[in-house]
Amino acid sequence: MKLSPLLYTIFCLIIAGTVSTYSQTVEFSYDDAGNRTSRTVELGGLKSLAVTDTVALKTDLLNRFKIAIYPNPTRGTIEIDLMENSTKDVTLSVLNTSGVIIIELPINTQRMTVDLTGYPSGTYFISIKGDALLKYWKVQKI
Repeated sequence: MKLSPLLYTIFCLIIAGTVSTYSQTVEFSYDDAGNRTSRTVELGGLKSLAVTDTVALKTDLLNRFKIAIYPNPTRGTIEIDLMENSTKDVTLSVLNTSGVIIIELPINTQRMTVDLTGYPSGTYFISIKGDALLKYWKVQKI
């Protein structure tokens, strides 16, 4: 079956008009250190859809401590939140892949920032020690 040029042109215009009614917008939000904190995707067309996702927090329960370490991966700074209970006798260490401690700090607040901007990109391990417990998290610096 062969279409006439006029019908073919009308068909193409209808398809082009249908396709052009659909649009997509993607927006990203970043913190001061350049880490992505959220992404919003909006799909337009006959039915509109908007989806927002945030960078997930790495949350763990260390005995009686609820700990959040974010963002991961990071461009430089990492936030550590001890969201419950005491910070008495708790130590934070950052180790490189060779096991060498590059940063060691006592945790004396519920929230602290660890700055890795002076260190090369790669994999690091954060350890939090308290009350004869030891827990490690893997963090990627990009």
